[in-house]
Parts: sequence; structure tokens; C-alpha cells
Amino acid sequence: MQGALAWIVLVAVLAAVLGLGGNREVVWVPMAIVLLVALGMQVLVDMRQPAAWRAFRKLWLAVLCYLLALGWVAVQSAPVPLASWAHPAWEAVGLTGTVSASPDKTQTGLLRLAAYAAAFWLAVRAAENTVRVSLMVDLIAVFGGALAIYGLLAWMTGTNPLTGDPAYPGFVTASFVNRNAYALYASIGCMACLTAIAMRLPDSAAEGLARSVAMREFLETLTRTAWPFTLGAILCGLAMLLTGSRAGALCGLLGIAMVLMSMVGRHLGRRSAFFVLLLLLIVPGALVPVLTERLAGLDPLEDQRLHLYGLVMHGISDRPLLGHGLGAFQESFRAYIDTELGSQEWDMAHSSYLENAWELGIPAALALTLAPVLIVGQIAMGLAKRKRMRPVLLLALGVGLAGGIHAAVDFSLQMPATAALFAIVLGLGWGLVGRPPARGSG
Repeated sequence: MQGALAWIVLVAVLAAVLGLGGNREVVWVPMAIVLLVALGMQVLVDMRQPAAWRAFRKLWLAVLCYLLALGWVAVQSAPVPLASWAHPAWEAVGLTGTVSASPDKTQTGLLRLAAYAAAFWLAVRAAENTVRVSLMVDLIAVFGGALAIYGLLAWMTGTNPLTGDPAYPGFVTASFVNRNAYALYASIGCMACLTAIAMRLPDSAAEGLARSVAMREFLETLTRTAWPFTLGAILCGLAMLLTGSRAGALCGLLGIAMVLMSMVGRHLGRRSAFFVLLLLLIVPGALVPVLTERLAGLDPLEDQRLHLYGLVMHGISDRPLLGHGLGAFQESFRAYIDTELGSQEWDMAHSSYLENAWELGIPAALALTLAPVLIVGQIAMGLAKRKRMRPVLLLALGVGLAGGIHAAVDFSLQMPATAALFAIVLGLGWGLVGRPPARGSG
């Protein structure tokens, strides 16, 4: 049962990516239903396993923060206990409404947040079996590489059946409409490929191998045993750079470098790690002038984001505690748009943290942010205690780093399929450090 649930959830999350990153209700709602039904079945299994609840108790602070945020979202979409809590948009139409300017969207947002929590816990439980964890990472890596191949082919041919006419001609977007969103997903694929390689590498330090022998075995692993993942890492890295996303590529490179340097350094030493980093990332990057051209012209004002951020912070200050309602950014932001931004429709704040503060209010937004931060912190501390499965822990840290930083300047983690995969990777990492090493391998 445990293994079947893990695979059903992972396949559902990966499949959702093919539907524009899961950013349509027709795609993410079925994914959320699968996750929540699987969670219900998992709870039934866990009721007979005390070890599961011991693991749950170790997560109490992160769980409390997340539940507080979800509880407030539920309040936002319900009839207000105090008239002063109602959003000003309701007064404008002469109705007594809710805290949220769009309660329907707030309720759907609550479903999405619950689905991400389900994905995390199901991954935590799946991590009780290290063989299963390795295979799940392999599947993420293979899928990421295959999606990169698709994205590169679509870029070369100028035809993308999944997205239709490209929103960003000349850039790689794969199954995503937004190139910045795909940049993060491609970096996750690259990190998963590198992790799959690391799982197949001999531990030269433990085996006492000479540097030359270790390098030979390393190269043989790259070109023979793990060649599909080597190719996948290169293709994902290339696709990430060809998105032309400055922040996406830089954040992705930070996460990839963390995984690569720590992983390879343990096997071959730091100098070899730098060599491999150069080989897998910088050399393909030299083939991508589109990214360097955008970096050379880096100007925050060119896409009006600084001005947008100023208006968002003004709106946050108007309702710092209550917020405007989860998912209600587009509707509630219209009252703040000025002539500089009035020529466009703004459905995102282009900063997940600012948008969370706008929609949830500052206290709930902080609680929502603190939950994954606590989990990533526990995974980082677990690195010092755990020798086995370290590459998966580094994968979780790299994904947490890349996603967390990128969320400050864009909305990649607001893509449902990406957010669910983010939760799964963190769940696998925490599942390995949050309990004693599993004895069995079945």
C-alpha cells in the first residue's frame, strides 16, 4: 500500500506538469483530488503505525505554522464575524461580504495548499524505504530530462503542441507558458539528474581509492552506468539557460552548484568538483548568448517590477493583518493600478512573498513561509548526522534554496505542479532525517 501510494502521487504530480505546469483548474484540481484521496488512505495506514505519528510530532512547529495559515484562509472565505473585517470591495457594491475580495478563489487556494501538504506527508512516509526514494529520484530525473528534450525540440522547431503559440518566441518554455516558471523546473530536473548520478558513484573516501582511480571510476559512472542522467543533467541545464530567465537561471545555478559541489567533493575532492561544475554547466552556458545578453541589460525598471512592488507594499499596508484574500490578487489589485501599469492586467505580484503578504496578511504569510523554512533547516542539520542518502538531502536543500530565492522575485512556486514537486522533494529529504534509517529495502 505504502509503495503504491507513493508512485500514484509522484506520477500524478509529474503528469500535471504537461498541462501548462498544472496552472489550469482542469489540470490541478484532479491532481489535488488524487493527492488528498491518497492522504486519506495514508492516514488509515498510519493509524496502525506508531512510528508515523512519532515522525509527525517532530514536525509539530512546521505543521502548526502551516495549519495556522490554512485556518486563516478558511476564515477569509467565510462570512465575517465583524463588519470591519469585510473587504472594501464588498462595501463598494453594497454587500456584507468576506475578508477576501474573491471568496471562491480563496476556497480553491485552500484546496491547493492542502494538496501541497498532502504531497509532503506522502513523500515523508515514502522515505521510510531508501530503495523507493532512489527510484523516485530517478523518475523525477528521467522526467525532467525528457521534458527538457521536448522543450529544446519545441524551441528549435518553433512549434509547441502543449502550449500553442509561444508567449516568449525564441526561448525555451517546454510545457509552461512562462519561461521563468520553467527555468526553476528545469533546474530541479538537473539537480535530480545529478543526484541520480551521485547515488551510483563509489565512495572513494570510504573505499580508500587513490585520486586517479576515483576519477576513472567517476568518469566511467558518468559515461556508462549513469549516462542517461549525465545527458539529462546537461540537457536540463541547457534548457534552463535557454529560457532566458535571469533570476531563474541564477537561482537554479545556485541550487545546482550546491548539489554538485557537495556531492562530487565528497567523492573526488573540491578541485574535481569545480572541474565537473565547469563541464556540466558553464560549457553549455557558453552556447547560450541569449541569457548573457539579458544579463548585460539587467535593469529592474525595464519590466516595471520595482514600481509594481511599491504598489503591492502600499496595498499590504492597507490591510496588513487581514489581507485581501488568498487568490484574490488580480481582483483586489485593480484598485491600486496607476497609469504606468494600467496598460496591462496584473494577475501576479511577481514575488510570491509579497503576494502572500497581500493576500493573507503579514502574520499568516509569515506562518506559511516559516513552515518550509523550518523543514529545510532540519534537513540541513540532518546532513551532519547522516552519511547514507546524503545526495537526496543535498537535492532537497538545493531545491529549497533555488525555489525559496526565486520566489522572492517571481511566481514559479505558484505553479501547482511545481509547488507539489517542491513539496515532494522536501518530504523525501525530511523523511530521511526525521526518523532512524530504515532497515528494510522493500
